[in-house]
Amino acid sequence: MNAMTRMIVSFAILALISGAVLPMSASGVMAPDDGSKVIAVIPLNTAGGIQGMYRQVDRIVPKLRALSQEKIVRLECRYSGRADREQDVVNAYALAGKIEKYLRERHRLNLDLWIGARLTGQGRGPAPALTFSVFSDDIRRLEKLPVAPAKKGQDSE
Repeated sequence: MNAMTRMIVSFAILALISGAVLPMSASGVMAPDDGSKVIAVIPLNTAGGIQGMYRQVDRIVPKLRALSQEKIVRLECRYSGRADREQDVVNAYALAGKIEKYLRERHRLNLDLWIGARLTGQGRGPAPALTFSVFSDDIRRLEKLPVAPAKKGQDSE
């Protein structure tokens, strides 16, 4: 599977997984119900712009470096917006993408990072935030699923 196909499949799988409703924990952090473990949450309204956000990301890099390279890390931007407004979706993914790029280029982090977006609706739900979480090991089984159904007489990869 080439890199572009893998990225598209990763986004599709992440969209399916992230589609579940995340209940709030006692601390106000979204508690994933997909078996993933939250490493850190960076509130966007207190980050102080992109440079402030980078400084906050810098603080969690030691936690990310301590993870096995076999782990898959979800970097999800929870954003106040509406799913029917394309620009809100683009903004959420762009922010998560900037942080992913920053981790790879600035910190030379060599983890499998999947980005995602969750729109909470304007004025509803928890405040916008960037959430770093580690998927359970079960997620690796999804990589073994064929991208497209095998045609009659062909084996899937």
